[in-house]
Amino acid sequence: MLSEQELYDLVKLGEFERVEFKETARDKDAIRQAICSFANDLAGSGKPGVVVIGLRDDGSCANLTIEDELLTLLGGLRGDGKILPFPVMSVERRRVAGCEVAVVQVSPSEDTPHRVDGRCWIRVGSRRAQATREEERILVEKRVSSQLEFDSRGVLGATINDLDMGYFEQFYLPLAISPEVLEENDRSALEQLRALRFLSSDGRPNPAALLTLAHEPRDFFPCAYIQFLRFAGEEMTDPIRAQREVSGRLTEQLEEVTRLLKANVEASMSVTSEPIHQVSYDYPPSALRQIVYNAVMHRDYELPSPVQLHWYKERIEIISPGGAYGNVTTKSFGEPGVVSYRNPLVAEVMKNAGYIERFGVGIQVAKKALRRNGNPPPEFQVESGLVRVTVRRRA
Repeated sequence: MLSEQELYDLVKLGEFERVEFKETARDKDAIRQAICSFANDLAGSGKPGVVVIGLRDDGSCANLTIEDELLTLLGGLRGDGKILPFPVMSVERRRVAGCEVAVVQVSPSEDTPHRVDGRCWIRVGSRRAQATREEERILVEKRVSSQLEFDSRGVLGATINDLDMGYFEQFYLPLAISPEVLEENDRSALEQLRALRFLSSDGRPNPAALLTLAHEPRDFFPCAYIQFLRFAGEEMTDPIRAQREVSGRLTEQLEEVTRLLKANVEASMSVTSEPIHQVSYDYPPSALRQIVYNAVMHRDYELPSPVQLHWYKERIEIISPGGAYGNVTTKSFGEPGVVSYRNPLVAEVMKNAGYIERFGVGIQVAKKALRRNGNPPPEFQVESGLVRVTVRRRA
C-alpha cells in the first residue's frame, strides 16, 4: 500500500490518470469502472492508481464515515464477477489531509484488457472512458505471455482452425461482450479472440480457448472430462449402477453434469396440513453443483486424470486433479476469503456462461445448502495431486 506521504502527494494533485475521487460508494459501477481503468494502465505508467472514497471533486472532505461494512463492500468488488479478469487491488481506511477516507489501490496489470460487464475502461487524463478499438489493441499487445497463468498461455501446435468460430460468434461472444458494444463492433473474429484473451501474443489459442471453443478439446487435453460412476454400495468394487463420461466443450460439460446431478438426486416431500409441503433431498442439488463446478474450474488440466464424480450409497466423492494452489494451503482450503485461481480465464468463461454468480464463495454456498438440508458438513482431503470433497447423505 502507498505510504502516507505517497498518498498525500497523489491526492494533492487532484484527479488525474492515477487518481479518482468519490464522495460516497453509492455508485458501485463507477467505482468498478475506475478500478478497471487503473488496472488497464493504458498510459503505461507502471504505477498503482487509487480510488479515494470520501473526497469531493475538488479534494475537500466529504465527511463520510468509513465503517467496516464499507470496506467489505469495496473489497467485494474484486470478486463479484463484474470485473474480468480479476484486478490486483487492496482496500484500506486512511486519513489524508485531515479527511477520513477509504482508499482502493489498484496495481497495473499485465493481463489486459480488463472489462466491467463486457466493456473495457481506460483513463483519459482525469476521466474514465470506454476504450476505442485501437486502444483495446494496445492493451492486448501489452500482455506478457511468460507471466500468464497456464490457461492463458499459447498451446504448441494449436491454430485458429482448431476453434469452432461459429460457436464462438453465436454462443460465447454474446455472453462475454455487452450487446451495445457488439452492435457497434466491426472487428474481425481474430481481433475479438485477442480482445477476450483467447490468443497468445504469437496468435496461438490458449488452453481456455481450446476448452471453450475447440471442435474437440480432448485432442489437446485428453483428460478434460468428468467421469461419473454410481455404485450400488460403499466401495469401488461394488456393482456399478450407472456410468457416464461427460465430455465436450466446457459449457457443454457443465450443462450435462448439471442434468446428471438433477437426475440422480432423490427428493422427498413431507405431507402436512399446511397448503405448502416441505421438499427435502438426500443431497441438496445446489451444493453438489457448486462443488463440481469448483472441481472443473480449479483442476490441473495438465494432469492425466479427469474430474471424478463417484456416487456411493451413502456418500458422494468429487475428486479434482491438482492440489492446493497459490495462497490456498491444505489447512486454509475451503475457508472464507481464501482463494487463488489456477485457471482464471476458465473461471471467467464459467462466469460469463452463468455457472458462477460470484467468485470465491462456492464452498461457502455449498456448506450453507448442506446445513439447511440436514446433511453433515463437507469433508476435504487436500493432497499434492488432488482435492477430494466428500458429501454425506442426509440422515
